[in-house]
Amino acid sequence: MHFAPNRAARLTIATALTGTTIATLALTATAPAAQAATQQARSDSRINIATVSVRSLALTLSPKPGTAVLSWASPRTRTKFTVLAAPVKRPSATRMFKATNSALASFTGLDENARYIFTVTPQVGTFTGPTSRLLMTATLKQLRSLSVADQLKAVSTSATATSNAAMPTANPATATTATQAVAQAPALQPAPQQAAPQSAPQPAAAPAAPAAPRTRTVYVCPDGFTDVSGTCTTTLPYAYSALAFTFHQEPYTVTVQDPGITYAADTARSQGTLCPWGGSPNAGGDLCSIAGGTHQETRYNTVKDVAPAGYTDTGTEWKKKDAAPVGFTDDGTQWVKTVAKLATEVPV
Repeated sequence: MHFAPNRAARLTIATALTGTTIATLALTATAPAAQAATQQARSDSRINIATVSVRSLALTLSPKPGTAVLSWASPRTRTKFTVLAAPVKRPSATRMFKATNSALASFTGLDENARYIFTVTPQVGTFTGPTSRLLMTATLKQLRSLSVADQLKAVSTSATATSNAAMPTANPATATTATQAVAQAPALQPAPQQAAPQSAPQPAAAPAAPAAPRTRTVYVCPDGFTDVSGTCTTTLPYAYSALAFTFHQEPYTVTVQDPGITYAADTARSQGTLCPWGGSPNAGGDLCSIAGGTHQETRYNTVKDVAPAGYTDTGTEWKKKDAAPVGFTDDGTQWVKTVAKLATEVPV
């Protein structure tokens, strides 16, 4: 089945937050209803194909290899979507299945050397709408290396949509089986032109009106930055280095009192004195004593070392604030980095 030219797919080019060119493959077409889907829609007075069909499939390639986001438009709320990314003729690449309630699905781990066909099947309650698909005609790696003009040529300009009676995707297993039957829709063929009858020369056609712009430029902050009064800003808390205390020994001198000596008096006075050896008798005369003297001793105190340069003593350790990371400045409470917004092309 072919779409009319006014439903042909369109491609727009967008620029990633890092400034690199990325491709947004946007196929816009109202999904046609297969006979089985039409019969199913007529059996339900509240739901019809037009209100369930997925439109404007768009694939945005992230600057990070193997990462892409598939988005679409759906006129109904509370719609569930079954999304499948299936590699084309590359057995080593993995099929990926997503189930989501929002109008986008993010894929990581895609094979950069593979082409993929992406399918989206909507479901409202028990009613399953037609499946819409987007087929890449170049690999992810090739798309990243192409110029904008060549990227336009590398995208299929036709889209197909089938009833889920012919292509169920209610779970990953059935989605994989259905995807294996997908093939690129043939390109649209212009209707044959009848030869113009020979007649008098016709006036030259008026110049064609310039094509409407397909994209517009917006300015956004890179990932990880927040718009603060028009400036892209990110912050980091301070980081610190810590050292355990070290100690040394410091000597000091003290005077120590020696103990006195007490001994018995020599009542026999064998040495001619009551208290030989220089002692003095006590009041009772039965003991003699010699008073103790003093001497000097060196002792040591354990003293904490001086904090290393740049460190302060917290009472439990020495601590120093680290230098600000490259590109950041210190505002007195945290590290701050600011950058300019990036120009980004988005679909009109």
